[in-house]
Amino acid sequence: MRRTVQAICAALLFAVWLPSAAQAWESRVSVQWPRPLKVMTQNLYIGTDLFQLFQPAPPEQLPFIVAGMYGQVLATDFPSRARAIAAEAARFQPDLIALQEVTLVRWQHPGDTLAGNPIPATEVALDYLQEVLDALESLGLHYEVAAAQDDFDVELPIIWPNEATGAPSLDDIRVTDRDVVLRRQGIQTANVTMRHFLANVEFPFGGLLISFARGFIALDATVRHRTYRIINTHLESVDPGPRQPYQLMAQAGQAYELLAEVQDETRPVVLVGDLNSEPDDPFGQAYAILAGGGFVDTWLRRLGGADPGYSCCQDADLLNAESVLSMRIDHVLVRNWFDGWPFPLVGPVLARTVGDEPDDRTPSGLWPSDHAGLQTELFLPIVTAAE
Repeated sequence: MRRTVQAICAALLFAVWLPSAAQAWESRVSVQWPRPLKVMTQNLYIGTDLFQLFQPAPPEQLPFIVAGMYGQVLATDFPSRARAIAAEAARFQPDLIALQEVTLVRWQHPGDTLAGNPIPATEVALDYLQEVLDALESLGLHYEVAAAQDDFDVELPIIWPNEATGAPSLDDIRVTDRDVVLRRQGIQTANVTMRHFLANVEFPFGGLLISFARGFIALDATVRHRTYRIINTHLESVDPGPRQPYQLMAQAGQAYELLAEVQDETRPVVLVGDLNSEPDDPFGQAYAILAGGGFVDTWLRRLGGADPGYSCCQDADLLNAESVLSMRIDHVLVRNWFDGWPFPLVGPVLARTVGDEPDDRTPSGLWPSDHAGLQTELFLPIVTAAE
């Protein structure tokens, strides 16, 4: 009972203090409300369960396991999925589109990985970035690549039918994971920083040691005469296997590296991407670390009814009849402070998940991705000292 009374008294005192503090603060500053910034984030999904690479396998099985994974990549038909994702963008027409798992697949025949990989594969077999750009252009949407960051880049042996003879051939398949920021034509970007995290995981697979490098893109985007610092990233995922402690440590290290990147930034920072961390994760994981560093979860400020905002994950083959999204790990976070004011300044937020309704699927019944996209419209106030 005593604690309840104390809480009520504290709330009353705060209610009395806040208007007077706000009035005193407003007398010292000028507040403007610019037109909104519209951002979209979407994990494209490579098309197969990459956790298969974490499973122990003898070297002689490696080319066959990789073949099974690539077969699923083809079955999940990214060109068709890219058109579905572009259709969602067409309805929202974001200023900036942040993409993760923007896969580039290259081929080499015959392969040389088992001989030490002296010549990397260069023949392009699939380019998810080009598919997205083509799909957007086909809908009359003109977007340009503001920045593209290569993250993990791995070349593996694969047993695959030769195009000429149909006979099994030992080739190489090279998979490059990328983060990309697209800007709508007319949006100005500058001051691009692209960096790999120092904290990453490595794991053995079929006698090879695979480094799972991740990183981020940071850039200035000037939208309707206002400049924002935009960051797109894809943090380390966490699975329930034996490598979970290492993944958790890597993810935490990556979050701290992001905080270090923006520690001296005075402009509004908009951090978007697949953080692989939920709001109810314990402190020590990415979401809590970034929230403790001053970032605000804009989904929690959105206007509208209650919505869990789940963004992950559909079945690996993307053929589940009903959506099975059950986690909120894709985010748009904002850090917008003004000296002397005790709270981050976040105005009205409009946000919704996309690509998570049955009607959003491709004609063949595939979900656009194993992640929902997130479209967010931000009205961030501009605060300057009064003259």
